[in-house]
Amino acid sequence: MEDTLVELLSDSETGAPQPGADFVATVQRRCRRRQRRKAGLVMSAVVLVMSASVFAFWPDAPGTRVTEPNGAWNGKVPDFAAARSPQEVWPKAVQRLPAKLPDGTRYRVVTVLGDQRYLVMRDGPNYNGTKAPEVFDVRTGTTTPLGRPDLYEDARTYSVLEVAAVGERAIWMTVILRPSGQSTELWSAALDGADGPQRVTVMSTRLPPDDLKTWEPTVDIGRFGLGGGMVYWQQITGDKGEQPRWYRIPVSGGHIEVVDGSDRFSEAFPSPWLQKWDSGASGGVGQLWNPATGARVDLRAPKYEHVYCDPFACSGGTDEHRLFVSRHDGTGLKVLPGADSREVLLVPAVEGRFALLMLHTDDGYRLVLWDRVGNTAAVIAGPGGARGAPQRNPYDDIGMGFNNDAVSWPGAQDEMLLLDLTAIG
Repeated sequence: MEDTLVELLSDSETGAPQPGADFVATVQRRCRRRQRRKAGLVMSAVVLVMSASVFAFWPDAPGTRVTEPNGAWNGKVPDFAAARSPQEVWPKAVQRLPAKLPDGTRYRVVTVLGDQRYLVMRDGPNYNGTKAPEVFDVRTGTTTPLGRPDLYEDARTYSVLEVAAVGERAIWMTVILRPSGQSTELWSAALDGADGPQRVTVMSTRLPPDDLKTWEPTVDIGRFGLGGGMVYWQQITGDKGEQPRWYRIPVSGGHIEVVDGSDRFSEAFPSPWLQKWDSGASGGVGQLWNPATGARVDLRAPKYEHVYCDPFACSGGTDEHRLFVSRHDGTGLKVLPGADSREVLLVPAVEGRFALLMLHTDDGYRLVLWDRVGNTAAVIAGPGGARGAPQRNPYDDIGMGFNNDAVSWPGAQDEMLLLDLTAIG
């Protein structure tokens, strides 16, 4: 179950255009391992995951609403057992897309661009040499590749780890193994394909070993965050005993700078929010910090392990492995019915307003989307998975965009259903 749940989040970070199989497997495995260590995902088979959302802090991002969250969860929990389908609950936010691109390749939606245009990444082994995201125009049935076949022409192997859209540009992170060494790099291109891809910066480098054939590539940076026109990431420069630090660079490129005071902070969700907890403090005292806006939120969560906070609320697992949600000050704690924290994936989106989680019922698992403002819920996948096959896990057919503001699942034959969370009023 743990590997299945973590694999879903890794799907939003791992898409590899025609790399070697060993390279991709190693990159994905180490990327997931790093995420587990950093975010505390493994609770001796306990899984409680919150995936990054970068929704609110790019004023020029297409299709977004800019808000500053205030932890305003109303303390209510809906009747999840009575939840209906998204088509019934939020009909205007559900879109129907082709299940495949015009050339027959499966894909996932990274971002809804508007006017039936979508930033997408291809799934499967056939990437047609694009080596980058594409824009799929459903109206015309065409795709616009944002890369080119010679993009990494000197690379031995490579893997695209993460993709996002900022304004009218796409930005993606890739790890590349060249004869000169391994590098993790940021690339960018205009969404209309008007210019060629440009390298924003080299985020980290490693010198090559004596024998490239036996070198297993590593991933220093598992994901990036976006806020205020800046790209954020965490890494260790390699100095002995050094604490991980956060770095940032303008989306358009420029000088890399250290985020002052960030060495004790880890990822919070959505990015670029960071969090820290004061060990040993009664009741779990901590702080959320948004380095892009300067906003800070004091935290006092119940003294349980593996408590995670987003700008909207906190959640974690009780001593009895029940999933709870509470306000930032620890009040209003609610234990979610049917949610075992050892089997739960909790994914916040749109500044934490929405949460995607898995609940166990008498007839199997249900994948539920919860609107914590409207206190409504919808079932994305019922018992047995999105296609109704009892042997399938509900997550097998679910796709999520980088921002977690777009959730997709199989519809009728040759059809994909997509829920655009930003379209829900």
